[in-house]
Amino acid sequence: MNSRKYNFYILARSFDNQNDLINTDMTDSDGTLQNYCMKYVDKQDKLKIKSDLFLPCMKVMTYLGKKKYISTERDDSDVSCVYIFYLINKELQNSRTNDELKQFYKDILLEYKRLKNNDICKDYEQYIPEIDLNKIKDMNDMNNYIDRIKNNNERLSQICNLAQKCSEIYMRNKVTCEHNYDPDFCKALKNIMEEYNDLMKDRNCENNTLSLLPSIQMYKEKSPILIPSIFMLIIAFFLFFLFKFTPYGPYFRRTIKRNIFKSTNLGKDFNEYLSSEAHSTISGIRRYNILYNCV
Repeated sequence: MNSRKYNFYILARSFDNQNDLINTDMTDSDGTLQNYCMKYVDKQDKLKIKSDLFLPCMKVMTYLGKKKYISTERDDSDVSCVYIFYLINKELQNSRTNDELKQFYKDILLEYKRLKNNDICKDYEQYIPEIDLNKIKDMNDMNNYIDRIKNNNERLSQICNLAQKCSEIYMRNKVTCEHNYDPDFCKALKNIMEEYNDLMKDRNCENNTLSLLPSIQMYKEKSPILIPSIFMLIIAFFLFFLFKFTPYGPYFRRTIKRNIFKSTNLGKDFNEYLSSEAHSTISGIRRYNILYNCV
Protein backbone atom coordinates (compact mmCIF):
# COMPACT_ATOMS: atom_id res chain seq x y z
CA MET A 1 0.00 0.00 0.00
CA ASN A 2 1.34 3.41 -0.89
CA SER A 3 2.23 5.99 1.71
CA ARG A 4 -0.47 8.62 2.23
CA LYS A 5 -1.84 11.04 4.80
CA TYR A 6 -4.77 8.79 5.80
CA ASN A 7 -4.18 5.73 7.98
CA PHE A 8 -7.46 3.86 7.54
CA TYR A 9 -6.54 1.21 10.11
CA ILE A 10 -6.02 3.67 12.94
CA LEU A 11 -9.29 5.38 12.03
CA ALA A 12 -11.06 2.06 12.70
CA ARG A 13 -10.49 2.84 16.40
CA SER A 14 -13.51 5.16 16.29
CA PHE A 15 -15.93 2.92 14.38
CA ASP A 16 -17.91 1.96 17.49
CA ASN A 17 -19.04 5.56 17.95
CA GLN A 18 -20.21 5.58 14.34
CA ASN A 19 -22.17 2.35 14.84
CA ASP A 20 -24.30 4.08 17.46
CA LEU A 21 -25.65 6.44 14.80
CA ILE A 22 -26.66 3.54 12.56
CA ASN A 23 -28.28 1.54 15.34
CA THR A 24 -30.75 4.32 16.14
CA ASP A 25 -33.97 4.70 14.16
CA MET A 26 -33.53 5.69 10.54
CA THR A 27 -35.43 8.96 10.31
CA ASP A 28 -36.24 10.76 7.08
CA SER A 29 -38.57 13.65 7.89
CA ASP A 30 -39.34 14.73 4.34
CA GLY A 31 -38.84 11.39 2.59
CA THR A 32 -35.99 12.76 0.47
CA LEU A 33 -33.49 10.05 1.37
CA GLN A 34 -36.01 7.24 1.00
CA ASN A 35 -37.10 8.60 -2.37
CA TYR A 36 -33.50 8.69 -3.60
CA CYS A 37 -32.80 5.14 -2.42
CA MET A 38 -35.94 3.82 -4.13
CA LYS A 39 -34.96 5.50 -7.40
CA TYR A 40 -31.44 4.14 -7.13
CA VAL A 41 -32.74 0.60 -6.63
CA ASP A 42 -35.13 0.99 -9.59
CA LYS A 43 -32.22 2.07 -11.76
CA GLN A 44 -30.27 -1.03 -10.77
CA ASP A 45 -33.30 -3.19 -11.59
CA LYS A 46 -33.45 -1.73 -15.09
CA LEU A 47 -29.77 -2.57 -15.50
CA LYS A 48 -30.66 -6.12 -14.39
CA ILE A 49 -28.55 -5.81 -11.26
CA LYS A 50 -29.79 -7.56 -8.14
CA SER A 51 -31.57 -4.88 -6.09
CA ASP A 52 -30.55 -5.53 -2.47
CA LEU A 53 -29.31 -1.98 -2.09
CA PHE A 54 -32.27 -0.22 -0.48
CA LEU A 55 -31.44 -0.96 3.16
CA PRO A 56 -27.69 -0.25 2.80
CA CYS A 57 -28.57 2.95 0.94
CA MET A 58 -30.90 4.07 3.73
CA LYS A 59 -28.32 3.26 6.40
CA VAL A 60 -25.63 5.30 4.69
CA MET A 61 -27.96 8.21 3.94
CA THR A 62 -29.27 8.22 7.52
CA TYR A 63 -25.73 8.17 8.84
CA LEU A 64 -24.79 11.09 6.58
CA GLY A 65 -27.87 12.98 7.67
CA LYS A 66 -26.80 12.68 11.30
CA LYS A 67 -23.25 13.76 10.55
CA LYS A 68 -24.06 17.27 9.38
CA TYR A 69 -20.64 18.54 10.46
CA ILE A 70 -18.80 15.84 8.53
CA SER A 71 -17.05 18.23 6.12
CA THR A 72 -15.91 20.76 8.73
CA GLU A 73 -14.40 18.58 11.46
CA ARG A 74 -11.21 17.15 9.92
CA ASP A 75 -10.63 14.18 12.26
CA ASP A 76 -14.30 13.28 12.28
CA SER A 77 -14.44 13.53 8.50
CA ASP A 78 -11.54 11.08 8.19
CA VAL A 79 -13.35 8.53 10.32
CA SER A 80 -16.72 9.04 8.65
CA CYS A 81 -15.54 8.72 5.06
CA VAL A 82 -13.74 5.45 5.78
CA TYR A 83 -16.60 4.18 7.93
CA ILE A 84 -19.09 4.67 5.08
CA PHE A 85 -17.12 2.32 2.85
CA TYR A 86 -16.71 -0.14 5.71
CA LEU A 87 -20.46 -0.06 6.32
CA ILE A 88 -21.24 -0.62 2.62
CA ASN A 89 -18.89 -3.57 2.50
CA LYS A 90 -20.30 -5.03 5.71
CA GLU A 91 -23.83 -4.90 4.30
CA LEU A 92 -23.05 -6.13 0.78
CA GLN A 93 -19.79 -8.11 0.88
CA ASN A 94 -21.47 -11.41 0.03
CA SER A 95 -23.41 -10.13 -2.96
CA ARG A 96 -21.18 -7.58 -4.68
CA THR A 97 -17.73 -7.44 -6.20
CA ASN A 98 -15.20 -4.96 -4.86
CA ASP A 99 -15.59 -2.79 -7.97
CA GLU A 100 -19.38 -2.68 -7.47
CA LEU A 101 -18.92 -1.69 -3.83
CA LYS A 102 -16.61 1.15 -4.84
CA GLN A 103 -19.10 2.33 -7.46
CA PHE A 104 -21.92 2.31 -4.90
CA TYR A 105 -19.71 4.37 -2.58
CA LYS A 106 -19.14 6.97 -5.29
CA ASP A 107 -22.80 7.02 -6.39
CA ILE A 108 -24.21 7.55 -2.93
CA LEU A 109 -21.74 10.33 -2.07
CA LEU A 110 -22.45 12.06 -5.36
CA GLU A 111 -26.20 11.98 -4.69
CA TYR A 112 -25.72 13.25 -1.14
CA LYS A 113 -23.73 16.15 -2.56
CA ARG A 114 -26.60 16.92 -4.97
CA LEU A 115 -29.28 16.69 -2.28
CA LYS A 116 -27.51 18.54 0.51
CA ASN A 117 -25.03 20.69 -1.43
CA ASN A 118 -22.31 19.12 0.68
CA ASP A 119 -19.25 17.82 -1.17
CA ILE A 120 -17.98 15.28 1.33
CA CYS A 121 -15.22 12.68 1.11
CA LYS A 122 -14.00 13.95 -2.25
CA ASP A 123 -10.39 13.27 -1.23
CA TYR A 124 -11.09 9.64 -0.46
CA GLU A 125 -12.28 8.10 -3.70
CA GLN A 126 -8.74 7.60 -4.99
CA TYR A 127 -7.69 5.85 -1.77
CA ILE A 128 -10.72 3.62 -1.23
CA PRO A 129 -9.44 0.88 -3.58
CA GLU A 130 -6.36 0.54 -1.36
CA ILE A 131 -8.32 -0.39 1.76
CA ASP A 132 -7.93 -4.00 2.88
CA LEU A 133 -11.35 -4.51 4.44
CA ASN A 134 -10.38 -7.78 6.13
CA LYS A 135 -7.68 -5.91 8.01
CA ILE A 136 -10.14 -3.13 8.83
CA LYS A 137 -12.53 -5.73 10.27
CA ASP A 138 -9.78 -7.36 12.33
CA MET A 139 -8.68 -3.97 13.62
CA ASN A 140 -12.25 -3.08 14.53
CA ASP A 141 -12.74 -6.41 16.35
CA MET A 142 -9.52 -6.00 18.35
CA ASN A 143 -10.52 -2.48 19.33
CA ASN A 144 -13.90 -3.77 20.48
CA TYR A 145 -12.30 -6.44 22.68
CA ILE A 146 -9.90 -3.89 24.19
CA ASP A 147 -12.74 -1.45 24.91
CA ARG A 148 -14.71 -4.18 26.71
CA ILE A 149 -11.65 -5.05 28.80
CA LYS A 150 -11.18 -1.35 29.61
CA ASN A 151 -14.73 -1.07 30.93
CA ASN A 152 -13.66 -3.47 33.69
CA ASN A 153 -17.25 -4.57 34.32
CA GLU A 154 -16.54 -8.18 33.39
CA ARG A 155 -15.38 -11.06 35.57
CA LEU A 156 -11.72 -12.06 35.23
CA SER A 157 -12.68 -15.19 33.30
CA GLN A 158 -14.62 -13.08 30.80
CA ILE A 159 -11.77 -10.58 30.52
CA CYS A 160 -9.37 -13.45 29.82
CA ASN A 161 -11.72 -14.78 27.16
CA LEU A 162 -11.85 -11.38 25.45
CA ALA A 163 -8.07 -11.08 25.69
CA GLN A 164 -7.65 -14.54 24.18
CA LYS A 165 -9.78 -13.60 21.15
CA CYS A 166 -7.92 -10.31 20.74
CA SER A 167 -4.50 -11.97 20.99
CA GLU A 168 -5.42 -14.60 18.38
CA ILE A 169 -6.34 -11.91 15.86
CA TYR A 170 -3.19 -9.97 16.71
CA MET A 171 -0.87 -12.97 16.31
CA ARG A 172 -2.39 -13.84 12.94
CA ASN A 173 -1.91 -10.30 11.65
CA LYS A 174 1.55 -10.03 13.24
CA VAL A 175 2.75 -12.83 10.96
CA THR A 176 1.17 -11.12 7.95
CA CYS A 177 2.77 -7.82 8.86
CA GLU A 178 6.23 -9.34 9.32
CA HIS A 179 6.20 -11.02 5.92
CA ASN A 180 4.33 -8.38 3.93
CA TYR A 181 5.09 -5.02 5.51
CA ASP A 182 2.34 -2.41 5.33
CA PRO A 183 3.45 0.73 7.22
CA ASP A 184 -0.07 1.97 8.02
CA PHE A 185 -1.40 -1.39 9.15
CA CYS A 186 1.70 -2.29 11.17
CA LYS A 187 1.56 1.06 12.96
CA ALA A 188 -2.08 0.45 13.90
CA LEU A 189 -1.23 -3.10 14.99
CA LYS A 190 1.56 -1.74 17.20
CA ASN A 191 -0.98 0.57 18.86
CA ILE A 192 -3.15 -2.47 19.60
CA MET A 193 -0.18 -4.27 21.15
CA GLU A 194 0.64 -1.32 23.42
CA GLU A 195 -2.96 -0.93 24.62
CA TYR A 196 -3.36 -4.67 25.20
CA ASN A 197 -0.08 -4.99 27.13
CA ASP A 198 -0.94 -2.03 29.33
CA LEU A 199 -4.29 -3.63 30.21
CA MET A 200 -3.19 -7.24 30.66
CA LYS A 201 0.31 -7.00 32.19
CA ASP A 202 -0.99 -7.29 35.78
CA ARG A 203 -3.69 -9.88 35.08
CA ASN A 204 -3.09 -13.62 35.40
CA CYS A 205 -5.30 -15.73 33.17
CA GLU A 206 -5.56 -19.51 33.43
CA ASN A 207 -6.41 -20.22 29.80
CA ASN A 208 -2.87 -19.62 28.43
CA THR A 209 -3.86 -16.13 27.40
CA LEU A 210 -0.87 -13.93 26.67
CA SER A 211 -0.22 -11.28 29.30
CA LEU A 212 2.02 -9.44 26.86
CA LEU A 213 1.73 -9.49 23.10
CA PRO A 214 5.08 -9.86 21.30
CA SER A 215 6.27 -6.97 19.19
CA ILE A 216 6.47 -7.14 15.41
CA GLN A 217 9.86 -8.37 14.19
CA MET A 218 10.73 -7.54 10.61
CA TYR A 219 12.53 -10.30 8.75
CA LYS A 220 15.73 -9.22 7.01
CA GLU A 221 17.30 -12.54 6.02
CA LYS A 222 17.27 -11.59 2.36
CA SER A 223 19.31 -8.42 2.84
CA PRO A 224 22.74 -10.03 3.52
CA ILE A 225 22.30 -12.18 0.40
CA LEU A 226 20.83 -9.52 -1.84
CA ILE A 227 23.37 -6.74 -1.19
CA PRO A 228 26.52 -8.81 -1.98
CA SER A 229 24.82 -10.20 -5.08
CA ILE A 230 24.08 -6.71 -6.37
CA PHE A 231 27.64 -5.63 -5.51
CA MET A 232 29.11 -8.58 -7.46
CA LEU A 233 26.93 -7.79 -10.47
CA ILE A 234 28.12 -4.18 -10.43
CA ILE A 235 31.78 -5.28 -10.31
CA ALA A 236 31.23 -7.78 -13.13
CA PHE A 237 29.56 -5.14 -15.30
CA PHE A 238 32.35 -2.65 -14.55
CA LEU A 239 35.09 -5.14 -15.48
CA PHE A 240 33.27 -6.12 -18.67
CA PHE A 241 32.97 -2.46 -19.66
CA LEU A 242 36.64 -1.83 -18.76
CA PHE A 243 37.93 -4.75 -20.85
CA LYS A 244 35.59 -4.28 -23.79
CA PHE A 245 35.16 -0.56 -24.32
CA THR A 246 38.23 1.23 -22.89
CA PRO A 247 41.88 1.54 -24.07
CA TYR A 248 42.96 -0.28 -20.91
CA GLY A 249 41.41 -3.56 -22.03
CA PRO A 250 44.38 -4.84 -24.10
CA TYR A 251 46.82 -3.85 -21.36
CA PHE A 252 44.90 -5.77 -18.69
CA ARG A 253 44.54 -8.79 -20.97
CA ARG A 254 48.32 -8.87 -21.64
CA THR A 255 49.04 -8.51 -17.93
CA ILE A 256 46.67 -11.33 -17.03
CA LYS A 257 48.12 -13.62 -19.72
CA ARG A 258 51.67 -12.85 -18.54
CA ASN A 259 50.75 -13.69 -14.94
CA ILE A 260 49.06 -16.89 -16.04
CA PHE A 261 52.15 -17.82 -18.08
CA LYS A 262 54.41 -17.17 -15.09
CA SER A 263 52.13 -19.19 -12.83
CA THR A 264 52.16 -22.05 -15.34
CA ASN A 265 55.97 -22.04 -15.62
CA LEU A 266 56.31 -21.82 -11.87
CA GLY A 267 54.06 -24.83 -11.57
CA LYS A 268 56.15 -26.76 -14.08
CA ASP A 269 59.39 -25.89 -12.25
CA PHE A 270 57.85 -26.92 -8.96
CA ASN A 271 56.64 -30.23 -10.41
CA GLU A 272 60.13 -30.91 -11.84
CA TYR A 273 61.61 -30.17 -8.43
CA LEU A 274 59.22 -32.59 -6.75
CA SER A 275 60.04 -35.28 -9.32
CA SER A 276 63.79 -34.78 -8.74
CA GLU A 277 63.38 -35.00 -4.99
CA ALA A 278 61.30 -38.14 -5.30
CA HIS A 279 63.94 -39.74 -7.55
CA SER A 280 66.75 -38.91 -5.09
CA THR A 281 64.76 -40.31 -2.21
CA ILE A 282 64.05 -43.58 -3.99
CA SER A 283 67.74 -43.99 -4.98
CA GLY A 284 68.80 -43.44 -1.39
CA ILE A 285 66.38 -46.04 -0.16
CA ARG A 286 67.63 -48.59 -2.66
CA ARG A 287 71.25 -47.90 -1.66
CA TYR A 288 70.38 -48.31 1.97
CA ASN A 289 68.67 -51.62 1.28
CA ILE A 290 71.71 -52.93 -0.60
CA LEU A 291 74.08 -52.03 2.22
CA TYR A 292 71.73 -53.57 4.75
CA ASN A 293 71.50 -56.83 2.87
CA CYS A 294 75.28 -57.11 2.61
CA VAL A 295 75.78 -57.11 6.38
